[in-house]
Amino acid sequence: MLAWRPVSNRILAPIEPPVSRFVFPSAKRGVGPQGIVCLGGDFAPGTLLAAYRQGIFPWPVSPKLVPWCSPDPRAVLLLDQPPHFSRSLRRSMRVKPFRITVDQAFRRVIECCGDREEGTWITDELRQGFCELHDLGWAHSVEVWNIHTNELVGGIYGLAIGAMFAGESMFHRETDASKVAFASLADRLHRAGFRFLDAQQMTPHLESLGCRPIPRGRFLDMVAYAVNEKRVFPKDLRAPRSSSSRSSPSKSSITVRATFAGVSPLTLMISTVGKFCSSRSSSEEVTCASA
Repeated sequence: MLAWRPVSNRILAPIEPPVSRFVFPSAKRGVGPQGIVCLGGDFAPGTLLAAYRQGIFPWPVSPKLVPWCSPDPRAVLLLDQPPHFSRSLRRSMRVKPFRITVDQAFRRVIECCGDREEGTWITDELRQGFCELHDLGWAHSVEVWNIHTNELVGGIYGLAIGAMFAGESMFHRETDASKVAFASLADRLHRAGFRFLDAQQMTPHLESLGCRPIPRGRFLDMVAYAVNEKRVFPKDLRAPRSSSSRSSPSKSSITVRATFAGVSPLTLMISTVGKFCSSRSSSEEVTCASA
């Protein structure tokens, strides 16, 4: 049984936080496979919103080394048409013993997304920034629960800004749980009139879910248009109910950010940061400029 359980909307309209004290460079200047735009800044809600509104997202290497990125191309799931998913995923959505909720366990979802053996960019400071955005009504999660054990077995979280949803990370503890979270989110974003789901970097996993690479210039134009539209994040749209069967367990977590040729994202990021710094002259600003 795949049952959608709505919760009451605490905040119908997100609350705008104080303006960031940082100003970001143009996202078009991104360097390397991750598209590093600048280094530094903070994770205050105003800073995070300012970045995502410009097509930029943080990818911390450590609490003291924080690249802000805008890759080219960008992985995007377009939502102008109903999302198309594979037959196997549609079957999983029908028969897996999952219950779907929204914003009932945001902090647990982001903690599970950061719990990975190869290391994580989800630092304590970044997690705190997203939790504050959740409290303000900007950040949201979709949770997948096993109806037999009542355990949280999958989920996804990100930011809803205008008609754009910026996906950050997802995880699964049972087979297909993250896919079901992604598909459930995408279906409801489409119904609510969102234009696209930003998945950041292409991976075979995201390609299998319908994401496609979009050139950075076009993506930034899409962002500029979408963030100024008015949309309400869909917490109360119901999914169809059907019969259930047990799922086979799996203990792994995944990310929307790519691994290149078997190299971990954090290892590759450190290498790219070095190239980014060496490509800038000493007179150029490589940190977010204070406003």
